[in-house]
Amino acid sequence: IVSLGAGSDTRYFRLRSQSPSLPPFTYHEIDFPTNTSAKISIINQSSTLSALISQPVTTSSELTSLSSPTYHIHPLDLRDLSQNPASVIPELDPTIPTLLISECCLTYLPPHLADGTITHFTNHLFPPSTPLGLILYEPIRPNDAFGKVMVKNLAQRGIVLQTLQKYGSKEAQVERLRAYGFSGGREVRTVDEIWEGTYPSWEREKERVAKLEMVDEVEEWRLLAGHYCVAWGWREGEGDKGKGFWEGWKDEDAPLKANGDE
Repeated sequence: IVSLGAGSDTRYFRLRSQSPSLPPFTYHEIDFPTNTSAKISIINQSSTLSALISQPVTTSSELTSLSSPTYHIHPLDLRDLSQNPASVIPELDPTIPTLLISECCLTYLPPHLADGTITHFTNHLFPPSTPLGLILYEPIRPNDAFGKVMVKNLAQRGIVLQTLQKYGSKEAQVERLRAYGFSGGREVRTVDEIWEGTYPSWEREKERVAKLEMVDEVEEWRLLAGHYCVAWGWREGEGDKGKGFWEGWKDEDAPLKANGDE
């Protein structure tokens, strides 16, 4: 798993602590050095977090990078990856099936750099024989009434979502995945569509989330959720290695049903 712009995300630690039965996996996080150093500092101060990282663990002298058999933190600027075809990510094995994750990360880059970041993975770091998947979580619909207010409010805070106009619809997100070379399948759902879906165990998850914070303005929540989407695509790879690897993404009972271009 490769998390782009991971920040303070704790997914690796949640996976290791809550899902011990998961098959072995390696997790890579990429972010600016200022962010990676802050995260490593927090990890070093927490015996609970440190215990979840497989030994041996090494860190750079500046404490901006961390490496272990299962977890890596890389102090990299994604813009450098997109502009330098020779850029590599230390310890990243290009031969094993890999999932890329971008949660409101690429949207802050100019479209050509956002596209260049993903194609650096699909065209340079991973050969066609390697099964590869991508999950994007991004805002959409900037031009309706709510979207215009959303963009204006963010701009007042100095936040510009640079890919929003180019990839501001579900259809544009699907076409984006096609252009990246995810030929196995492509799909997209708004957060509202996901939330309202009837998936196995989904009601229990809704109950869990509801206990975190009471939401009185449900209509406003649904309006906001309709302006964010999850898009995902995959390529099978070549030969026997990729056969059936992404089958769960096609399963009708999976939390996010993938239907190719349906």
